Amino acid sequence: GGGGGAFRGARGIVNAHGVARRGAGKASKMPPVAIDSLLATRPSDAATQLASKIHDLEMRVKEERKAITKSVDEKALNATRVSLRDKYRELIEVDIAHATRLKCDEQMWKFVFYHRIDDVKKRLATLSASLQEPTK
Repeated sequence: GGGGGAFRGARGIVNAHGVARRGAGKASKMPPVAIDSLLATRPSDAATQLASKIHDLEMRVKEERKAITKSVDEKALNATRVSLRDKYRELIEVDIAHATRLKCDEQMWKFVFYHRIDDVKKRLATLSASLQEPTK
């Protein structure tokens, strides 16, 4: 690894100062690349297409979450979440800079994990309340 708080990404090692070094750890004569310059690059066509698919899936998750109270199949919602998670991961692997601009890590947490946890908490609260009601 890069050590010292560095992490290895698709474009090399990024140190604690926000500088990426391509081929870090190898004998490389490439100069350091500032993260800001990576983020300023134009996204690839593949990244743009993935971002569009991600947006569509996010909208689908929103719609399916609203409809789930109207007894929409929860398996369909979970399948959409899995597809969305896979697309986020693919975008991160294809174009890390574009994924960073789109805040894919935050969006993945929100759409794939947080909403699921929130839905389960609501159902547990409803179940708990119904169990606490006195029977007549």
